[in-house]
Amino acid sequence: MFLKKLRSKPECSCSRAHRKSKNRSRHDLTPSPCLPFLSHWRSLCMHLPRMIGRSGIATGCCTQKISRRLAAIPLSLSLPSFTPISVPSSSSVRSLTMSSTSSTGTDPSIKPAAPASSSLHPHLRPLTNLFTHSPVGASSAQPWIGTGVGSYPSIKNFSYEEELSFTPAAGARPFVSYTQRTWAAPGGERGGRSKAMHEESGYLRFVKPPQDGAPEGSNEDGIEEWGLAEGVICQNTGMQEVLAGRWTRKGEEVTLAMDTTSVARTQSAKGPHVTHVRRIYTFPSATNSNPSSDCLKVHILMSTTRTPELTTHLQSELTKQQSS
Repeated sequence: MFLKKLRSKPECSCSRAHRKSKNRSRHDLTPSPCLPFLSHWRSLCMHLPRMIGRSGIATGCCTQKISRRLAAIPLSLSLPSFTPISVPSSSSVRSLTMSSTSSTGTDPSIKPAAPASSSLHPHLRPLTNLFTHSPVGASSAQPWIGTGVGSYPSIKNFSYEEELSFTPAAGARPFVSYTQRTWAAPGGERGGRSKAMHEESGYLRFVKPPQDGAPEGSNEDGIEEWGLAEGVICQNTGMQEVLAGRWTRKGEEVTLAMDTTSVARTQSAKGPHVTHVRRIYTFPSATNSNPSSDCLKVHILMSTTRTPELTTHLQSELTKQQSS
């Protein structure tokens, strides 16, 4: 009886709502092949609550509308086709890298040369053999690596491995970046190479020498060339050194010697406190043509509040090696 009354109605509420929404659907845009499906599904979901009565049974007229809308939904949609992107494999990338390397004429197995003197400041050119890197920004590196011995009246003697780097500044400026690291020597009392010991870093500045001629004692010492040097070095022990000195060239050997003009430290730095440091670096000159003499000798002397006399603390010999 209830269904007969519903069927006798000339028009149901959902038909009126559909007629009102007709004008809105006319303005729908169809930029994608998926839109017909979405349009039918949206319309169906919009009118479905009105098509179903409170009893949960759909009326006859609404049932026909549901059937028509379901039939209008396309079963298969023609989606736009995409061309897959081919990702190069690691082997092809490796072969491409090797071909580009061969085309440029560079071989990674070739040991990098020292920085060209044309890219250095004029004050740095006599010190070319000291530098372990090309100017900052380049990837080539040949750090000084070797072993040394430490001693001092207040401590036990010890051996260590050392690595030094001197990198000239880019833009042909007269200063050099300096880093130093040490490890306990293998088999030593401090646990081998894996045991890090001391680290320090800073900058060295090379200043134009004064116009009043050669340094004192140059005639009898055989000094052929010289210049002024300054430095500031910070250590991981909480100490900072401000240094001043000079470099001198005698034949095919250059000596860089600097003394501290001031020593600063943090509040937590342990004693006995260092009061003075002298650093001496000896290395081949730029005119040295003997490859067997490619050796850097380091000699560090210091005095402390417990040992006021300037006493040898560290001595090491290092050679340039290809960095890993």
